[in-house]
Amino acid sequence: MADIDECAHSSDFVIPALFVFEMKATDAPTSSAIVRDATEHDLEAIQAIYAHHVLTGVASFEETPPSVDDLRARREAVRRHGLPYLVAELDGVVAGYAYATPYRPRSAYRYAIEDSTYVNEACRGRGIGRVLLAALIARCEAGPWRQMIAVIADGGRGGSTSLHRALGFEPIGTLRGVGFKHGRWIDTALMQRVLGDGAQTPPSNADASH
Repeated sequence: MADIDECAHSSDFVIPALFVFEMKATDAPTSSAIVRDATEHDLEAIQAIYAHHVLTGVASFEETPPSVDDLRARREAVRRHGLPYLVAELDGVVAGYAYATPYRPRSAYRYAIEDSTYVNEACRGRGIGRVLLAALIARCEAGPWRQMIAVIADGGRGGSTSLHRALGFEPIGTLRGVGFKHGRWIDTALMQRVLGDGAQTPPSNADASH
């Protein structure tokens, strides 16, 4: 749920584009979901997926779907931070996408990131969210980041909480009534996952430049 337009700090770390994941979608053993870096050609499909979530649910606190051009700019912002922006393909269709953004723009937060994952409504129940989030975590663990934060709407009552918990996230709190959408107040649950050594070791000298 991060607003990456507000994230001013950039990273010099670039994740290699050769990290391509191919995993079995957990609920569809006959279908293989391929996770790869998103490209320009994926943006229309990404916009359609996100627009559905904006208009029908509370996974996003936006209320007006952004355009393809808006999403292109956001993807470029993610890439400028050296963070991954991934899509999952299932039977040739973009089945979902996931990306990470800086958790906060202030420089001392530079080792903390936030995940966002959205699944094509037509592909729900086929393990796409898990495949995407697992790939996103693996990509981010290859970089300098130490903590991943999930901000989950509706106080964590949906399937997103179970997904994050299954992949190592722990609940750390709830923000009450911070959103108002579709005529009701919405809580957000916060979950957190350690990446790599977490807070057990200092960052490398190359990373600890501030």
